[in-house]
Parts: sequence; C-alpha cells; structure tokens
Amino acid sequence: MERIINTRLNWLLEINNIMANKQAGFRIHRTTNEHTAKFSQFIKDALGNKRILTAVFIDFKLAYDSVWKENLLKLVRFGIRSNLLQWLESFISNRAYYSKYHILQTGLPQGAVTSCTLFNLYINDLTGELYSISGIKCLLYADDLALWTEVDKRKAEEQTEHKLSKALTILEEWCERNNMKINTSKTAFQSFSLSHKTIHPRLRYKGTALSQSNEFKYHGQIFHNKINWKNRIDKIASRVSKRTNVLRRLAGSKWGCALSTLTLTYQKYILPVLTYSREPLVTAQPHRLKMLEHAQNQALRPITGAMKTTPIDAMTFTTGNKPIQELIKEKAVLLHEKLLRIPGDQYWKTYENRLRNLKTQNGFIQKVTEIKSELEIKSQPQPLHQRRNPVDVEQGECYIHLQQNILKGETGTNLGTWLWKQ
Repeated sequence: MERIINTRLNWLLEINNIMANKQAGFRIHRTTNEHTAKFSQFIKDALGNKRILTAVFIDFKLAYDSVWKENLLKLVRFGIRSNLLQWLESFISNRAYYSKYHILQTGLPQGAVTSCTLFNLYINDLTGELYSISGIKCLLYADDLALWTEVDKRKAEEQTEHKLSKALTILEEWCERNNMKINTSKTAFQSFSLSHKTIHPRLRYKGTALSQSNEFKYHGQIFHNKINWKNRIDKIASRVSKRTNVLRRLAGSKWGCALSTLTLTYQKYILPVLTYSREPLVTAQPHRLKMLEHAQNQALRPITGAMKTTPIDAMTFTTGNKPIQELIKEKAVLLHEKLLRIPGDQYWKTYENRLRNLKTQNGFIQKVTEIKSELEIKSQPQPLHQRRNPVDVEQGECYIHLQQNILKGETGTNLGTWLWKQ
C-alpha cells in the first residue's frame, strides 16, 4: 500500500514541477553521477578561466530523525488534497515509542520508502533560499548538500569569505526554522585553484570554525584541489589489485576454474570497481588513465593465462571485455545524452561550449563533445519517458465463451488488463 501511495506522490510532485531542480535524490532519471559530472564541470570552468572556486560540503546531523512533523504537514498541503493528504497525515502523525508512551513530534518512519520523498519535500525550499544570494550555487542529493562560489584571484580570500559566510547564515536561519542541525565536525570546505598558494577563508557556522581540506569525497569521487584525479585513480587501482588476488587463487596452475567462470568473476567482482561512477574521469590525462589500463591488464592475465608480452586487445577480445578507457568514454557519452534529456534541467541544454584559455582544463562537456565529434555522433535529444499517472489503467476487451476453444500458442504473454463483459 505504501509503495502505491509513494508512486502516486512522486508523480504529483514531478508533473507539477514542485521539486527543486537542484534536488536529485530518489527521483526518476536522477543519479549521483549527474551531480559529480556537473560539479566537476563547474570546477573545470573556474580553473579554465583562472578563477578560484571554494565549496562547502554540508553534513546534516540525524537529518531524517530531525524532521519537524507539523512543518512538514504544512508543506504537504501544497498541491496535495483529499484522500492522499489524509493518508500522509496519518502516516507521519501519531507515532510513539513505548518505553514511556510519548507522541513523537519529530522524525520520519525508518525504513519507509515514503520517508525519502517526504524528506525531499521538507528540504525543498532550501536551494531557493541559497540561490537568492548572488554568486552562490548548490546541489542537493537527499540530505547531501554542496554549495560553492567562484571569484577572481584579486582579493579572492575576502570575496570568498564574504559570500560563503552569507550563505552559511542563510543556512543557519533555515535550520532554526526547520529544526535541523549541522554536524560541524563532518562539514568541511575546499578551494580549487591552479595557484601554488591556496586561499584560507575563515568560515564559521554558529561560531564554530569549519575545517579546510585539500581533498574531499563527494558522492564516491575524491575531488583534489586541482581536480587531476590522481588520488582517485590510485585508490581504484589499489582496490583492483587486491581483488585480482581472488582471480589468481581461482586460476591455479594445476587446477582452476573454467574461462567462463573466471570471466564472470571479473565482470561481477572487479569490473564494477573500475567503472562505477567513473564518467568524470573522462577528463583525466591519458597517462593517468593508463594506470587503470594496467590494473585491468593484471586482472585479465590470470583469466587468459597469457604472458606479459600479450597485447591487452587480445585479452579483452578473448574474454569479451572492452578496454577501460573505451568503457569510460562510452559511459560518459551515455550520461551526457541522458542529462540532455532530463526535463526541467536547462543547464546541459543551454551550456555555451566556448574556447578555453587553458586547454588542459577541458571539462566533462568539452571531452564528451570531442568524443562525439570523433565518432560522428549527432545528438538529437528527445525528452525522457515520463512516468504515467499511476491511476490510469488501459482497459482491453475480451470476449470468451465457455464453448470457445483457445489454443495456447495463439495467446500472448502480455494479456494486459481484461475488461470482462457480461
């Protein structure tokens, strides 16, 4: 029952454009890859223009347990009426814990699929308030918030401190109104610049100084202050190397699994480490991506039993796999094509691909455009398939009599919804 209600609620929010476009958590066609690609593009744009971008990564403390129910009910009433509203009010109200009977005034039900949608609705107005500040941009995935600003090098520290301090003040006021708290020990900021000296703005939240980092893990990607992907690629190669030992054990010299078993182990156990959320790595320098090729090469040798002099192309052909650089390019192009089709997000469609001051700072869009040009791919984006109204049911007609003979081979597997006529 709850999943049916959640499907209906999501459809209402999407069809009426109630959800903020900057929120991608638990929404159809939206993933963390979208945010890592967009955030890396903003950084590359800033570095390419010889500017400094400083981002603050916000960690909410007990986000789902801090939702103020009375405030949420006011938000739910916006565009939601009748039985659906009554069901949601009953869903989030009258919940208690029984060591001593108390009605809980905060918190969403744990493990409930509807809680994710309701939390998105609860935090929906935050991005609008942050965007009201000139020069501030942000991205939100459920309760993972990243906000940033970019400035010129002249008086960069003062400008950055002024803008981000104003944004943190807005965030503090929003949290006070909505009973949310920030975990300052896990909240950090990072400056991205090509300069040898990094700026050190003094950022505080409620009087507590925020820590500055040279690299931060955002949605599974490690962003270095010069965004060269070196540390991220090193960690991927290290993880692949450890998992390759499993293949070596399975492929013993005197005994061993079949080629098909080893290939399946590679595809399910090692390949996901190489390819998961790796679309932004398309902007990495070729000599850095060769480290991933070397890691893939070491994983394929136990499968094929090949010598060190065996070409990588021969091993990938034998095992039916693609070179890792080709996989990254393929995933990057597919992600870009998907982003061009996301309804409501005009960033990818209206982006002006201008000439770079620094060719070494080509971003995600620039690299994907080069790949498409080389492969002669002409993009003609069409809107993604929209979710249908869950209550719309197509009715089919079926005339069956007791005397009618029906052959099994003449009946299809998809019979649809039958309308029985008497």
